[in-house]
Order: sequence, then C-alpha cells, then structure tokens
Amino acid sequence: MIESRDNFKIKQYIRLSNKKSYRDKLGKFVLEGVRILHDALKYGFTFDNIFITENCISKIKNTNYDITNLCNYDIISEKIANYMASVSRSQGVFAIANKPPTICNDDIVEGDFVLALYDVQDPGNVGTLIRTADAFGFNKIVLSNSCDIYNPKVVRSTMGSLFRSRFLKCENFEKFLDNVSITTYATVVKPDAMSLSQLTLNSGAMLILGNEANGLPDNIVKKCDVQLTIDMLGETESLNAAVAGGICMYKFRERLQGSFNE
Repeated sequence: MIESRDNFKIKQYIRLSNKKSYRDKLGKFVLEGVRILHDALKYGFTFDNIFITENCISKIKNTNYDITNLCNYDIISEKIANYMASVSRSQGVFAIANKPPTICNDDIVEGDFVLALYDVQDPGNVGTLIRTADAFGFNKIVLSNSCDIYNPKVVRSTMGSLFRSRFLKCENFEKFLDNVSITTYATVVKPDAMSLSQLTLNSGAMLILGNEANGLPDNIVKKCDVQLTIDMLGETESLNAAVAGGICMYKFRERLQGSFNE
C-alpha cells in the first residue's frame, strides 16, 4: 500500500494534475473517478498507473464499474487519496493515462460535423462543449489557443465524452481555414449576420466559437464562409460560450434533414 506523499508515482500524479507543461512533455494526463476511468478503459486508453483505495474496491466489487479485473493497480491509503483528490468527495480511484494521437487536417472530410474552439479559455466551457459536441455528433474538434483539454477540470466536465472525440490542435488557425474543405460558420454578435433560424444544411459543417469575452477576431471571421448569430428576444447582448455552442450544435443537426431519425 502506498502511504507516503513522497512516493514517485504520487508526486508525478500531482505534478501532471497541476502543470500543463509537464502533461505536454510526457504526453500524459490524470483521471479521477470510477465512471470516467471505466469509460477510458472501454475506449482503449492506456495507463501508466492506476491508484485505488481498499474502500473503493469494496464498493465497486461485482458492479458494472468494477475495474479491478481489467487492469493492474496500486492500493493507496485514504490519506493519500484525500491528498490526490481534486473534489471534496473523492471516490478513491485515480490514474495516469497516456494521451491519444491527434488527427490532422486531412482527417476532416466532406460530411463531417466539426466544432472549432478559438481562444476558448474556461475549463468548464471547454468540457461542456466537448460533451455537447459528442451528444450531437460533432465528433471532431479543432482547438486553437484554447484551454488544455487534459486540464483535470475539463476531463471531469466532459463526463467521458473526451474519450469518444477526436481532436486536432492548430497553431495557426487563420492558415488552417485556408485548407478546410467543408463550409465554415463563424458565430458572431452582429445584426447583419445570418440568423440561426435561417440556417439550412445539405451536408456537414464546421461551427467556430470564439473567446468568452471577445468572441472571434475579425481576421478569423473574414476567413469563414458564413457569419452566424443567435436570435435573442431579451436585452442580453451575448450568451455564455457553452450555451451558445449547445444551441448552435442542436440546430445544425436539426436542420440537416433526418439527422435525428437516422
């Protein structure tokens, strides 16, 4: 049983949890919780280390989420579990996982529904958008200058959708748009933009969301095929990024004839 904070594996877990640069360097990230670890195993993610308390083992034994027969693990004390936990009521199971490979530009093809996040910084928003994208069939996600998807807060808020999605990381988003083969839609707050209620679709599309405070910069908006805005009846000038993205993704799938009946 691991009972010391000075254990190398525990120190590595804490450092991966706290530092993006260390996650990037090692190509690893951390997970916490029974359901999320079970989902990661289900979708083929690999692990360096799994940590679990004896209390957690007794609770999940003979349940659908019993992972003890699926992987090797280290038993940790309750004290160490409390030290590692990022939530107030820890379930007592943690893991160091390996990041999957990212996709490239050529993997985005006609018919795809793609979500692109440009400078979206809030972990809760990014996690919620990944989860919503999974729900509405936007299974490819482009990230440019946005919050790290392997931030523990993002991982937790995706509720497992992180493991079912494919990601493309883009350093130069403006240049990336020059090589996109599907129609691109920039979300904006402009009275002269196309209303979401007027949207019609015959094929896939890329929905692009910008920074929570500033939206999309003009140089990005000008590169897009369509400028799109959400009709609002009240006096609110804009919506939370995750809320706006959810409304748009639902409407995109609804407007593609028969998409919810396939």
